[in-house]
Amino acid sequence: MILAIERAIVERLKAALAPLPVEALPSRGYRFTHAKGAAVVAAVEVGAGGVEDTGAAAQTATATFEVALFARSLRDGAGVWDLFDAARLALLSFKPAPGATPLRLLSARLMEAEADTWTLSTRWQCGLPLMPDLEYDGGPLLTRATFEEV
Repeated sequence: MILAIERAIVERLKAALAPLPVEALPSRGYRFTHAKGAAVVAAVEVGAGGVEDTGAAAQTATATFEVALFARSLRDGAGVWDLFDAARLALLSFKPAPGATPLRLLSARLMEAEADTWTLSTRWQCGLPLMPDLEYDGGPLLTRATFEEV
């Protein structure tokens, strides 16, 4: 489910930030090469919540995703804050998967400029259910039924 949510965030941002590249964090380091900007999405944390005892361990959890926004400018119409506004409009209250709660913004932090590149690190969070995959033994679910007139 975590990777499905990550993919949903990537697809949502691709539409909102077009024609800029948006991708999931690659296995090896990311190299920002676009002339104006880009975004990289990564699942960074899953925190388990309380357990609902229903005969099985059903839990709530929070999943945290980082969206790194890269720009060649801080402002001027194509800067990192403009990318943030577009990403915020696309992601705030977006429901990334069935059963998940809508995304909410946790933080947005401007990182240092490196080689004339501005990076804004944003963190987003949603809640999701953690349900066990219970094996059904094939036995009867209903063994006796009676009906009464009321």
